[in-house]
Amino acid sequence: MRLGAYDYLTKPAQVDEVVLTIERALERHQLLAAVEQLKIRVRHGSSLARQMGPSAEVQRIVEQVDQVADSNFTVLVQGETGTGKELVARAVHEASPRRD
Repeated sequence: MRLGAYDYLTKPAQVDEVVLTIERALERHQLLAAVEQLKIRVRHGSSLARQMGPSAEVQRIVEQVDQVADSNFTVLVQGETGTGKELVARAVHEASPRRD
């Protein structure tokens, strides 16, 4: 258990016991992945707001970043020079599952 094992089974293992243990391990893995995603979103959201300011408009941009980060579409960020396009693009990338 010290080396990272999730659970153990005693011999002879029953089929339904094996299935239940596997299901619990998969569920735990999915929950841990979801927690990591949420941590990243919290970090990038507050980071983006700190860099761009705490206005209602920035909050709307953060919400849009969250929406497009979950999609598998190409995103085009347009705007005037110096408006934070690169910050938004980085935030989309950091919030997406493809960041790694």
